[in-house]
Amino acid sequence: MAKEMKSQIIVMVLLALLCHWADAAVPGRITLTNDQSVAGMIVWQPEDGTYRVLGSTLVIPPNKIKQILVKKPDQLELALKLIERGEYTKPIPILEKLVEQYTMLQWDQPAYRWLAECYLRTGQPRKVLKVYAKSSSRVAHPHPDILPFYLQALLDLGQLDLAQQLAEHLPPDQFEDFRHKLKDKAGGATTKPSTPTNQPALRTD
Repeated sequence: MAKEMKSQIIVMVLLALLCHWADAAVPGRITLTNDQSVAGMIVWQPEDGTYRVLGSTLVIPPNKIKQILVKKPDQLELALKLIERGEYTKPIPILEKLVEQYTMLQWDQPAYRWLAECYLRTGQPRKVLKVYAKSSSRVAHPHPDILPFYLQALLDLGQLDLAQQLAEHLPPDQFEDFRHKLKDKAGGATTKPSTPTNQPALRTD
C-alpha cells in the first residue's frame, strides 16, 4: 500500500511539472555552440538555469548555447500600441505576465523596460526599483533603455545617496537631465515626480 501511494505521489508530481512546463514554454529555436540547432517549445528552468525542449529528453545548460531565437509575442505588440496611445495602466498586467512567461527567453528584457516606464508614469516608483532589480538579477546587462526610469524612480523616492553613487559611474556625456535634477534635489529644491526627459526614443523591441 505504501509503495503504491508513493508511486501515485511521484506521478502527480511529474504531471504538475509537465503542466508547469507547458504553461511556461514558448516556441523558439536554440542554436548550440557546436552549431547544431533544435526547435520546439522551450522552457527555462530556474532551479538550475538549464533549458528544456518539451517532447524530448534534451536538457541544455546555458554554456552550451550559442543563440536563442524566440518569436516576438503578440501581447508585447499589443502593449506597445497602448503605450504609443499614451495608455500606461492597461499594459501593466500584460507586461507583468510577459516577464514571467519569457524569463530568460529573449523577450523578458524588452517587457521589463516597458513595464518600468508604465510603473513610473502611473506613479509607482517603488515598483520600478523592483523591476530593475529583477531585470538585472540573472543577466550581466539589463535592457539599456530601462536605466533612465530607474534613475528617475530613485529621485522620486528621495534615495539621493544611491542616485549620487550611480551618477559618479555614468558616462559624463549622458544623463545630463538626471544630473541637474539630482543637484536640485540635493540642494533642497523640490520637484514633482516625473518621467525622464532624456529617455530613449520609442522602441518596438
